[in-house]
Amino acid sequence: ALQHLRLKSVVRVLWIDALCINQSSVEERNNQVCIIMARVYKQAVCVVAWLGRLQKTVPT
Repeated sequence: ALQHLRLKSVVRVLWIDALCINQSSVEERNNQVCIIMARVYKQAVCVVAWLGRLQKTVPT
């Protein structure tokens, strides 16, 4: 995902909740979601959600 989101010619700051928040700690996740994530998204210039690579065929 990071290789697809990076720009070679521009410095880009990325905040990735899955990397910045200890996902195995329920207490930390709850605190971060309530406090930090709201501030990050509110102050963001652009928010991107990575859903994976585009598939050439649609699974049935």
